[in-house]
Amino acid sequence: MEEIMTSKKQRIKFGERIIDFELIKSKRKTLSIIVKPDLKVLVKAPENASNDKIKQKVHKKATWIIKQKNYFQEFLPLQPEKRYVSGESFKYLGKQYRLKVYKSKVESVKLKSGYINIYTPLKNDKLKIKNQLDNWYSKLAFIRFEKRLTELFPKFKRYTPKAYTFKLRKMKNRWGSCTPKGKISINPNLIKASSLCIDYVLIHELCHLVIPNHSSKFYDLLTKMEPNWVDIKNKLERTAHN
Repeated sequence: MEEIMTSKKQRIKFGERIIDFELIKSKRKTLSIIVKPDLKVLVKAPENASNDKIKQKVHKKATWIIKQKNYFQEFLPLQPEKRYVSGESFKYLGKQYRLKVYKSKVESVKLKSGYINIYTPLKNDKLKIKNQLDNWYSKLAFIRFEKRLTELFPKFKRYTPKAYTFKLRKMKNRWGSCTPKGKISINPNLIKASSLCIDYVLIHELCHLVIPNHSSKFYDLLTKMEPNWVDIKNKLERTAHN
């Protein structure tokens, strides 16, 4: 039986991904990497192995680690499908709100006293209520994202003469994108995240105006613009899309 000497949290960057892992050093001769069904990554290494060498080996196995995590992800409990009825919980700017559905001749959505109130002529029509809520999210998302991009952009003018255009675009697995021509697209679902997370995504895409790839120079600029981006990104991923 191995005698555990030290155990601590570590992380590496692999492209745009962050891989967190628990490092356990013990009296063993080889290094092993385990991806557990709960998506946690465990690295067991000899007690005399340097952290730099360990991270290099984890980086080499990053593609395999991501593949394993994606596999186990399929077996995790799914979020229950929304029914769009009174009492359900929905997020807005990082906070949970209860839904209240009212029958009304005039359609509207209003945020008030911890509730998202939906007024609709078809109170039991799930698709209708979903569309109303999605349109409400998109309207608020466009206003907020456009305003924050305008406020954040001046910090980037010293690095690039390039301007940008902005639009909302629903994306299944991404929060945002930026083309080489400066066309920034942001997922409207981002409006459900906190203001801090929203700013991180907007800053990330603005950095692409300067550097279109995910090179070390890109991450240097991102770190300069948002020193805590790694923690914010992890927080965003933990609460993604729900």
